[in-house]
Amino acid sequence: MGNLDGTAPVLRSGARAGDVIAHAGNIGWGAAGFALLEAGLKGLPEAKAQEVKAQELISAHQVPQPPLKAGVAARRAGATAMLDVSDGLVRDGARLAAASGVVLNFDAAALAAYEEVIRPAAKHLGLDPRTWVLSGGEDHGLLATFPPDALLPDAFTAVGQVLGVPGEEQEQPGNPGVLISHQPVQIPPGWDHFGG
Repeated sequence: MGNLDGTAPVLRSGARAGDVIAHAGNIGWGAAGFALLEAGLKGLPEAKAQEVKAQELISAHQVPQPPLKAGVAARRAGATAMLDVSDGLVRDGARLAAASGVVLNFDAAALAAYEEVIRPAAKHLGLDPRTWVLSGGEDHGLLATFPPDALLPDAFTAVGQVLGVPGEEQEQPGNPGVLISHQPVQIPPGWDHFGG
């Protein structure tokens, strides 16, 4: 049970066109750690383990560290919508977009910065770090939207912009409500608790 000190909670449904999309926490680390464990790479030689950040990524998967204080800071900074990202950035982003009746347009360059951290592990396994960033789960970060003039809390990094009411862009193949640099997302959508 939490205490909001009499203030209203920040829901998924408050994002507005023009808002800044921001993220707090790691993206793709949980999926990378799981892939390393699944490949049996926990016992890598020390030099290789350091190169791929094996222990950090495995720990991120086994014991995620949600940025809980960042949620409080986001509310204080005027976040219009927020949710945790535990089922993949694209899937959870689509949930926020649907609840708010908007489209989230992630910036490809901003997301590429998250890929760089896990690229050595992905290269070692012959995988694409972009997939981990977009659809990997269990990072338990926070995705939030803020008014364009809001000062983002320190834990948050801007990763895109909210577009207006869904239209033709949303009806293209991919994940409804989510674009990357105005293009539909063509990757596995992440975890769905109730998927068939």
